[in-house]
Amino acid sequence: MYSARLASFVGHLPNFFHLTRLPPSRAFDLISNSGHDLYSALGVDSQVSNRDLEKHFQEANAKLQVAYTILSNPDERRVYDRDRAQRREQRLHDENIILKAELKKLKEQHQNKELM
Repeated sequence: MYSARLASFVGHLPNFFHLTRLPPSRAFDLISNSGHDLYSALGVDSQVSNRDLEKHFQEANAKLQVAYTILSNPDERRVYDRDRAQRREQRLHDENIILKAELKKLKEQHQNKELM
């Protein structure tokens, strides 16, 4: 179903499949979750050189290894989940402040138009 070229590419991902414990037959589905675009999966465009492609692959693999290391350890995962929830709450709080300021500004503009 998938081309031999893709199969060859997938063959260069041994660490990735070791970490996720998924069979290589699932490779395309897993790495192409960015809209079925292999370039997007690695964060590159179609003009990328082979050297840069290797660099992006190594960076993506390193990120996967860090994520796996953290999420596979219950204590580290608990700390990560707590910090993640705090970051989300802070982001929502900040967005709420911005939206309130924008709403206040719009109300003032509307009142000024009514006065004219």
